[in-house]
Amino acid sequence: MSMISVTSERVGVDDKPNEAERDRVRSLPGWGPVDFGLYGGYINVDKEAGRHLYYAFAESLDSPSHDPLVLWVNGGPGCSSMAGGFLSELGPFYATKGNNLQRNEYAWNRVANVLFLDSPAFVGWSYSEDAEDRIVGDARTAKDTRNFILGFLERFPQYIDRPLWLAGESYGGHYVPNTALEIVAGNARADEKQINLVGFLVGNGLADVRLDNLGALEYWASHAIISYETKDKAIEACNLSTTGPFQAVPELTDNSACNSIVKEASTQMGPINIYQIYADTCRPAISNQAHEMSRHGGPQLLGSAVAAHGIQQYDPCIDDECSPYIRYSQSDLLKSMLPTWKKLLQEKLHILVYSGDMDGILPTLGTMKWIEALKLDLVEPFQAWLAPNGQTGGHLIKYKGLTFASVRGAGHMVPYTQPQRAYYMFEKYLKQQEL
Repeated sequence: MSMISVTSERVGVDDKPNEAERDRVRSLPGWGPVDFGLYGGYINVDKEAGRHLYYAFAESLDSPSHDPLVLWVNGGPGCSSMAGGFLSELGPFYATKGNNLQRNEYAWNRVANVLFLDSPAFVGWSYSEDAEDRIVGDARTAKDTRNFILGFLERFPQYIDRPLWLAGESYGGHYVPNTALEIVAGNARADEKQINLVGFLVGNGLADVRLDNLGALEYWASHAIISYETKDKAIEACNLSTTGPFQAVPELTDNSACNSIVKEASTQMGPINIYQIYADTCRPAISNQAHEMSRHGGPQLLGSAVAAHGIQQYDPCIDDECSPYIRYSQSDLLKSMLPTWKKLLQEKLHILVYSGDMDGILPTLGTMKWIEALKLDLVEPFQAWLAPNGQTGGHLIKYKGLTFASVRGAGHMVPYTQPQRAYYMFEKYLKQQEL
């Protein structure tokens, strides 16, 4: 993240304990002295390849010595958690004009120690000394993330026994459960260091391409942004298991009939914001400023460790330029995550799946479809949950082993589009209180 100052790079899981103090950020440009524990730096997750993952860590404003640890990853694949989660959504600050910062009233580190990770290598400020690492998929990403957590816990040993939650959105529907399963597998090996994983949260996550695509088409038609006729033609003409998440303007396939319907759907929609269907297409102010701070912040904001390695000074996800930085496995993107979810549901973890009900790219309908496909026992039926102001915050269904919650009025990035409701939902679930 462009404002965190890192004086020198530290690598490896065998770093000395004082490495954490060297990562401490005491003052920020555009803000001044920082009045809570804030850190930024690198962990080497593969010494042979030289893969270095960048993190920012915001300790809890409430009780850092007792509150749980939460690891957040943005999706994509290819989106930086610095310009995303840290600067635009749930971090302690929002970016404002002139490379300044303002306090985020609904920052998740009000009740948790929150760790933001740029993953995989070549996303955001993470990098590798091996150019071939630009070619990557789910398995290595999960392994690297587990190695990162182990390295972080060695650098911050006071968190070794702390409850750990994983959280993420969008392609986090792959990142988060895959990492959880990697941790579970590691914990099962007697000779491996243990990670105290207690649960995870996934927002508007991609889990099963066919069901997510079907949900998107039904959502678009039911929300009057395409016709029901176009929806029906798309279901008939397109192989929903091989077209990626079904977007208004995806890369064209070799299926001419499907391509024709996709163009028809795009024309019917017009220039809408598919990530928040009732919002205009102009990039909102906070997102725009986070983008500008990431892209044009310069070495004085980046910190010497980032600048010294020539890391790109912007977020390729925001710029829609992921492909020059990483080549993520298309087969992994299309792979159903339902078998992974079923395995994790046997581990007695706390699992929250949440969904902004204005998201048009991975809509609530698709999420509900793949949850239903898990065939879980129902504990509490569909019901409203109330926000602190007494308004309906969304709706929820409780299953054995999993809670689903929609967030009313939220788009794809729930903490950004409905920060108060997102924070309230997060706090309640983290404390295992009734929503």
